[in-house]
Amino acid sequence: HSIIPDRIVAGTYLGAAVLTGGMVELTDVKPAHLLSTLAFLSNAGCMIETDINKILCVAPKRLVGMGTLKTGPYPGLPTDIQSILMAVATKTTGTSTFIENIFDGRYRHIPELRKMGAEIMQEGKIAVVTGVDHLHGAKVASTDLRGGAAMVIAALGAQGESVITKLSHIDRGYENFEGNLSALGAKITRNEK
Repeated sequence: HSIIPDRIVAGTYLGAAVLTGGMVELTDVKPAHLLSTLAFLSNAGCMIETDINKILCVAPKRLVGMGTLKTGPYPGLPTDIQSILMAVATKTTGTSTFIENIFDGRYRHIPELRKMGAEIMQEGKIAVVTGVDHLHGAKVASTDLRGGAAMVIAALGAQGESVITKLSHIDRGYENFEGNLSALGAKITRNEK
């Protein structure tokens, strides 16, 4: 029996490449499991190519707003990818509207993104992100597993240095996260103080 690839981890690496204006080729993935995520990245202007077990994603020079993103059960947009795509949406030329339909309390990452210069208005289960030209480095906390990954992605796309605390949240869901991001070109170090 083969365990299926983790679509949320795959979406996280896609988000990191897109927010930093880069490209990434993921292998040993199931593109069919990521259709909703890929659709929103395509809406943002990314060039996406898929094969049976590969995804190539190339970011445009400037991302555009992704439209309305509603979380839902599979095959809908996973609630766990919402924070990743919200980090991406912070640097678009337009607006993106997020509607969280699965869990309450899924927007704990919003105050942390605001510390980096993100423009996000939230009321109840709706959050509207207006893209900005630049994010800036800040000291932020990992609020939960996926929110923590979103902080790392936002930091990679920000100007200046960022410090992210409460890494134990991230460690629960990502193996060698900083090592994998470094292999993709990120300037990232882990300090265990």
